[in-house]
Amino acid sequence: LDRLVHGKPVLAGPQGRHLAFNLSHSENRAVLAVSDGREVGIDLERVRRDLDVHSLARSTFTAPEVDYLARLPADLQAAAFFRCWVAKEAVLKGEGAGLALPVDSFEIAFGEDGEVRVLPHASSRVRGDWTIRELSLGPDWPAAVAARGPEWRIRLPQEGSARPGR
Repeated sequence: LDRLVHGKPVLAGPQGRHLAFNLSHSENRAVLAVSDGREVGIDLERVRRDLDVHSLARSTFTAPEVDYLARLPADLQAAAFFRCWVAKEAVLKGEGAGLALPVDSFEIAFGEDGEVRVLPHASSRVRGDWTIRELSLGPDWPAAVAARGPEWRIRLPQEGSARPGR
């Protein structure tokens, strides 16, 4: 393994050009994304209702994202915050910079059609060519995968193929 400037691990040697990966974990859950060489990022979090999501959003999100949260009913705000957070984190991890890039340098927009869009600011290094796909790992466990371009799909392991660790 090698590491990019901000510490993202990459495969060394010629095979590294044909295979990319990213890993995320939270509490006792982990997700792994493997791609055909295109940059990929993945994130998951457990929804925590004990956090002041408004304060966190104001300090890290864009104004439209903060407004989106504020318009939601109170009982949906924590889940919406983490839904947005995992999408942002997946893009940042795909970029290879993680939180070294400002979280508010681009916006996550949730379309009525279920599509999740990346809207970069003019000064942002993040481009709008990321496609984000949402996953659910159960109630209160949002996850998101981000990769460049629209022409990719998610393949999940078949039910029962995952084995618990020893």
